[in-house]
Amino acid sequence: MLRVLCDAGFTPGEALLNLLVATDYVGGAVLEEQAGRDRDDDGLERLEGAPSASGLLGRAVAEVPGSDEAFEYGLGLLIDGMRARLAARGTATGPRPSPSTGRPAPADPA
Repeated sequence: MLRVLCDAGFTPGEALLNLLVATDYVGGAVLEEQAGRDRDDDGLERLEGAPSASGLLGRAVAEVPGSDEAFEYGLGLLIDGMRARLAARGTATGPRPSPSTGRPAPADPA
């Protein structure tokens, strides 16, 4: 997988960070599932009856998907972010953005 990400345009360090983030996301979702927590049963239904739920909060709670859909949504965000990072670079040469800031790294004085 590291090679695939590098071939896509990430530096080896960025590729590893992408893998670590994705692994943490998946691992966290697995832990939540093993703990028996489900988005359908985590208290959102209690908010539906709250006085503040009649407005924006109520509409937001009604739109929250179940666990599987929420997982897929989050994983999609991670993948979209990786794609956007690569797309922002285009095919132009030059310094790659720093993985920690997203801004171009300073040029090497060599």
